[in-house]
Amino acid sequence: MYIMTHTPPSRFTVLSLAFIFCFSVRLGLELAIGSNQVTTATLVSHAALLRARRLGLPLPTSTKGASGAIKSSSGSIKKPAVRKLPFKVLSKEDAKSQVGAGSDATHPAAPISLPVLEKSIKCGDGLVIDPETCDDHNAQDGDGCSATCKVEAGYSCGTSQPSFCASTCGDGIRTTNEQCDDGNTAESDGCTACIMDGGYSCTRPLGGISSCTTPPVCGNGKLETGEACDDNNARNNDGCSSACKIEVPASSSSSSS
Repeated sequence: MYIMTHTPPSRFTVLSLAFIFCFSVRLGLELAIGSNQVTTATLVSHAALLRARRLGLPLPTSTKGASGAIKSSSGSIKKPAVRKLPFKVLSKEDAKSQVGAGSDATHPAAPISLPVLEKSIKCGDGLVIDPETCDDHNAQDGDGCSATCKVEAGYSCGTSQPSFCASTCGDGIRTTNEQCDDGNTAESDGCTACIMDGGYSCTRPLGGISSCTTPPVCGNGKLETGEACDDNNARNNDGCSSACKIEVPASSSSSSS
């Protein structure tokens, strides 16, 4: 007679089966979560069913979640309903009202014109803006940049802002900061570097050319402008006075009387 005996499973077998079961459940949950088929409520309900079965407790009739209901009275788990968002197909007229009047798929709305900010022109503010040719941060004449922000004659202004204007020596236009300007840059001709040389007198027309001459020197033996005579001395009563004027003899003056 053959007697069948039941040998209890070894500890290794039990642990192996438990590991396989847990791994299968976890794999299934990961696949479900990866495909966006299981929500948090579904996981909670599923865990409650497994716990009830393991402990021999009554199965729950239903478990509700935020996104739907999972019924477990028959032991099956239903997938939660997917909520669909309502949408509306816009007509051509509705699209025009939202995009903009006169716009459609092939004719976009006209670009919005933005106001163009222009710089205000103010002479004397130190900014050279056309039609200004200079702006030396003031509105005065006679300094190279006039009160209307125009370069004055005889001056040149750089490109700096504010403008720095300087007179041009030798251009034949005397400015207020020049003693003379004879139209050249030669030295020792009466006007050197727009400064009068010693022994010369120069005309000084503002805005015009200077003419420089040496004053006559009486008694140097040279007949110069303004002299009637020059006998190489500065004595009187010799026919040519000390002022280089022709003297009249005394006998001639007494006989005439």
